[in-house]
Amino acid sequence: MSDIMRFSRDISPLAGSFDLNDNLRPASVLDIFQDAAARHAEELGCGYLPMLEKNRLWVLLRNHYEVVKYPYYTQELVVKTWPRQGKLDFDRSYLLTDGDGEVYIRGISKWCVIDATTRRLVRDTGVQYPGECPEELACPPAQKLVMPEGEVCGEFIAGNSDLDHNGHMNNTRYADILQNCLEMEDCILELDFNYLHELALGQRLQVYKKRGDGELFVWGVKQDGLVCFTSRVRLR
Repeated sequence: MSDIMRFSRDISPLAGSFDLNDNLRPASVLDIFQDAAARHAEELGCGYLPMLEKNRLWVLLRNHYEVVKYPYYTQELVVKTWPRQGKLDFDRSYLLTDGDGEVYIRGISKWCVIDATTRRLVRDTGVQYPGECPEELACPPAQKLVMPEGEVCGEFIAGNSDLDHNGHMNNTRYADILQNCLEMEDCILELDFNYLHELALGQRLQVYKKRGDGELFVWGVKQDGLVCFTSRVRLR
């Protein structure tokens, strides 16, 4: 196994990465993971531009992370990531540790490849890693979510600041919708996201939630009735 298949980077989360309880915000955790994945993909020759040259785009299907313990405010951290070889979808593991290797947060994401023009899944992904992928996963794979019956708790409209270079709302912005459905004293121990349909500029979501038994479910439905995202958090 080549060392190139593992990526590690020292990071210093910004003050705005923390919530009012000085815990890392869910969007901040996902942003750290996303940035590490993007940087590693570039090193592996399958980053954004090389894929776009093949008319291909990476698209995130699912995110999952588990909190062992939260780092303290402005703590120096290390993010580690590695992919696992797939065919139609690709798992990528993450660890957020201190400098001594103590694990704070472990996570995993599932990615697929779409045609940049048709926005449809492709079988010819064009992904060829330059080495042998590690087999181990940082935590169990992200799973499909089934939402319970819930209540409308708000509305969201995608704006310019929500979009990424794929032309749709970035995965981290959905985590902000989720966070706004939490109570002030809530502390996330485990998070799951499924991304089902793209949200483009100006499109509107009806946001639903259901709370109970130490869990909160939040999901969004587009005006055409399609479920855009589903999410679940386990709370302390």
